[in-house]
Amino acid sequence: MTKNFDYVAFFKKAVIIAASVILVGVIATCIFGIDFNISFIGGSRFTYAYKGELSTDAVKTAIAEKLGVTPIVTKTSDYSGEANKLLISFSGDITDAVDIEKLDKVIKDYEATKKEETSSTSSTTSSVTSDTSSTASSATSSTTSGATSSATSSATSSTAKEEENVETMVVIKDAISAILAGEQFKANEIKLSESNTVNPTLAGEFLIKSLVAVAIAAGFIILYVSIRFRKIGGFTAAV
Repeated sequence: MTKNFDYVAFFKKAVIIAASVILVGVIATCIFGIDFNISFIGGSRFTYAYKGELSTDAVKTAIAEKLGVTPIVTKTSDYSGEANKLLISFSGDITDAVDIEKLDKVIKDYEATKKEETSSTSSTTSSVTSDTSSTASSATSSTTSGATSSATSSATSSTAKEEENVETMVVIKDAISAILAGEQFKANEIKLSESNTVNPTLAGEFLIKSLVAVAIAAGFIILYVSIRFRKIGGFTAAV
């Protein structure tokens, strides 16, 4: 026995249900906003590997206190589920948001700590420990002045500004690694595994292109359904 369903008679109810769902979605979006990925709004994300138990609130508080900017901190794991991953994200241009004075202090304290550790060991051990701090010290020696100047004076050209931002990002990355390598998180053996930075301007262009791509795809779908089902509604059914 064949069962028939009157889809045409259900049309008004379907429209009401669909419109209600869309309305709820629009209202929820207006109230709660949209949590865009840094690919669409720009920002920086640092991925760290760690061991043991780690509090995201503790990491967030430590970075906020020492750098003057609050990150979004989440925990995850790799595809195998064995390695623990810590994701630290900043929306927008972190080079403008970070407190330069606090940034310089973190780096200087980190260098001082490394020098103390180096001086208390033998010459052989000293050569090994200096390697671990070479990234932070070499980046800081050439870029701290640039980071400070970028906060106190305007760049003379867009190219110079971009170069200063890149240099400042290197220092910020080293500062975050230095914070996570401190006594508070020493037992977790936190190590940087990946870092990504997206320019806000490029991110805005990517968002616009994504919206255009969605609109074009929707247009082709409507066109196809209008032609394929032209006998049972055509364009109206496609929409």
